[in-house]
Amino acid sequence: MLLLVSKENHPLLTHPFYIWLLGPITEETNHLELIAEAAISGPIYLCCDGSHDPLRLTASFGWVIADSFGNPLWEGSGPVDGAPSQLNPYRAEIHGLLAVLHLLLRLEVNYNIGNAKATIYCDNLKAVKGASNKTPLNIKQATNTDYDVFLELKSLQKALKIQLEMTW
Repeated sequence: MLLLVSKENHPLLTHPFYIWLLGPITEETNHLELIAEAAISGPIYLCCDGSHDPLRLTASFGWVIADSFGNPLWEGSGPVDGAPSQLNPYRAEIHGLLAVLHLLLRLEVNYNIGNAKATIYCDNLKAVKGASNKTPLNIKQATNTDYDVFLELKSLQKALKIQLEMTW
């Protein structure tokens, strides 16, 4: 039996940005339960990707979560936040990372899976290296157009207790 932890006041779960990022996933408790059970019984695998259309000035991301055998458990996608002039392929990729980290935090808070293991796959080496870097942010990163999303990535990583590996 999974232990349900109170989530009512968790700012990273209730903030409107995250509700917009993933949509109303409260109706998807069957997916969350299935993923929590998979995470407890073995590692889970998450894959994310981003896409940018410079002609239409749009960007989006997608993600999929699989169990330790590689069976897909849930997938989703969404638009990338930002002004059209600020959208780029890197921002799309890190929105994908942001989405899967948020899903992991939601699982951790709702189903107490803090000891679980997860591997995140992303096909953008710069995004993986940036998100995996444990050193403090430097001035070059702080003036980057994608700094806002990067800061959110770092805050989610700090909040997570799950054993996390990111790979390219």
